[in-house]
Amino acid sequence: MKKTVMLLIVIATLLCGTVFSFAGVSLISPTAAATISGDSLLISVKITEPATIRVSMDAQMQEGRGFEKDGSRKLEAITDVDAEKLSKLDSDDLISVPFMEPETVKDTRSLWFYSKRVSDVEPGLYKVTVETLNKSGKVTGVTSTLVFVNEKVEKASADSVTFDSNTGKGFQWLRNLIKNIFGN
Repeated sequence: MKKTVMLLIVIATLLCGTVFSFAGVSLISPTAAATISGDSLLISVKITEPATIRVSMDAQMQEGRGFEKDGSRKLEAITDVDAEKLSKLDSDDLISVPFMEPETVKDTRSLWFYSKRVSDVEPGLYKVTVETLNKSGKVTGVTSTLVFVNEKVEKASADSVTFDSNTGKGFQWLRNLIKNIFGN
């Protein structure tokens, strides 16, 4: 019985391990259903055999209110998604708009990496896709993930430290000491 359970666990692990990799191609970054803060995104792919890959990134939009001049519906960026919603998002409701020109890369090494930094990324939902191509250019495998980009969060600098006047007596003493040493 234990051997059967172990065998099923090993098989399930092997099957789940191939969900995000095809033909030796693994999408390392961004991770599945990631949320990133900033205006740039690093795409990193690990390839463990000679292959040709095509990497693309699309902005995921939804139909908005109103119409364009040509009569088509306006598209709106998806700007409010948390991690739980991101993993359950229905791709049928999304409209893909190319964000970067697809890049095709070929290498004959048995282990190599592809990395690209995409700059000027606006807040919203994006889909990164890596396709494995055969010699005739046909797609043999696809790996993709959704990533949500937030606005860059500014960190407080050391120059902008302020003291709250409603602190305890210990902090009051420390604040007075620092004021005496450095002035107001």
